[in-house]
Amino acid sequence: MALTPPTSLRQAQKQLTRSRLLDAAAQLFSSQGYASTTIEDIATTAGATRATFYLHFPSKSDVVHGFYDALVEYDPEYADLIEVARAPTQGLLHDWLRRFVDGLDRQRAYWTALSEAAGADSEARAALDADWTRSSEKLAAGLVDARGWEPDHARLIAVVLKRQLDVANDSWLRSRWPTEREHLFGVLARMWLTALTD
Repeated sequence: MALTPPTSLRQAQKQLTRSRLLDAAAQLFSSQGYASTTIEDIATTAGATRATFYLHFPSKSDVVHGFYDALVEYDPEYADLIEVARAPTQGLLHDWLRRFVDGLDRQRAYWTALSEAAGADSEARAALDADWTRSSEKLAAGLVDARGWEPDHARLIAVVLKRQLDVANDSWLRSRWPTEREHLFGVLARMWLTALTD
């Protein structure tokens, strides 16, 4: 029983250090590029050592897993979206999309750094692809449960929905589209409603 507080404190410190490393990597990848950023740069900017970096990440490309995990950690099983998919309406989908993009908007630096890393390094790209595939499989499994679909059909819909969301997020967060957010969510919600009620 006496070990619980120190263990909890140790875990909290470990999580704080990991977050500082991710924030430092995101800042550096975005400002000076992935290829130009060294592990030493990340550790120094985070106020840590190379050894501390390696306690959290086996390599620079593994930081990509950390970015992706941080971007989806609020709902890693897509529980909210699966619940909406049980009886989808345009309004419910619109609201879910707004919450999802608001979450990404708060982590804009991670999203930008993720794109930078994946474009500059094949290992980082492979890490992102593996994370994306695991995430789409979770969504597909949820759609099988929510809609009673065959796994192949659920996988197809999951991939299509996630790709639409990725393009919209990337364009929105990089300010490539002059459209208003609510209009974007409305268009996506109509498309998703068609897909989910097919």
